[in-house]
Amino acid sequence: MSKLAALVAIPIALFALKTFTKQISDTKPTVVTPTPVPKVIVTPATATVDSLDMTGFNDIQIAIKPSNGGNFAIEAVMGPDTNSYANLAPVDAAATLQGAYVYPGAANDFEILFSDSAQSLTVDVWNIFMIKGILFDQKLLQFKITNNTGGDSDIEVAFMRLV
Repeated sequence: MSKLAALVAIPIALFALKTFTKQISDTKPTVVTPTPVPKVIVTPATATVDSLDMTGFNDIQIAIKPSNGGNFAIEAVMGPDTNSYANLAPVDAAATLQGAYVYPGAANDFEILFSDSAQSLTVDVWNIFMIKGILFDQKLLQFKITNNTGGDSDIEVAFMRLV
């Protein structure tokens, strides 16, 4: 967690998550071991942090540290159906987030807000990505990460919300 926190010296909220297949303390970060491949994880998903609230935040950084390098898909999705969204429940959990962009020449239909179907991640290092301006004020935000490497991989994930 300290490695990622040292990256930015502006007001932030930081979540480091590492999910093991066994129960761990909520104070430790969380790793998910995807088996068999491809395997999908939805994160954050711990007992204390089961989604991200981007209210008041404009941007987010996601950092992923896989134990097996290769192709991963990363997608922003709706959080768990165990929580309400603005007093509405249940929500469509793990559904791809969609919205309408407001800029000249934009179409008048909903578009996928964030989906990267083929991101090459380097093994055993933090691969850090900035997502600017498209997930601001989103509630119940989670990320669906698909391991398409062809092999098992432990995956550490950390988030930094930016104002």
